[in-house]
Amino acid sequence: MLGSNGSDVIARLVCGVVLKEAWPRRYDQRADVFSYGIILCEMIVRLEADPDVLPRTADFGVDRLALRRLCPDDCPPAFLRLALACCQVEPAARPTFQSIVEQLEAMLAGDVDTDSPASDATDDSIGSVQAIWARSRGTQQL
Repeated sequence: MLGSNGSDVIARLVCGVVLKEAWPRRYDQRADVFSYGIILCEMIVRLEADPDVLPRTADFGVDRLALRRLCPDDCPPAFLRLALACCQVEPAARPTFQSIVEQLEAMLAGDVDTDSPASDATDDSIGSVQAIWARSRGTQQL
């Protein structure tokens, strides 16, 4: 939740809630982006975020190679790249929520920008994301 000054948040990490006072750095929405990325990874590989289950690195990042090995074949590559971008250890390297929404909308529209970190001009599995989105919205596939 954003504080009154717009820069304080309570960051949810893998094993619960971490109070902002427990960390020497100030948190902003980039901490929430990391948590969102972890949730996306959980959904993609269908594993809990527990560090003993979801492959992690020593600095609490996501083990990208191990996660890719667990990724189902029908996962759109752009969606996996977006999830991994959200899980960057360095907060400044993570996308903003506005960027995340724009990338997801582009994936759903089948218009994935080649300059985007979550894009791939050869990604033909966007139909999976469109079908899931259509079912959740109760509409026909785009």
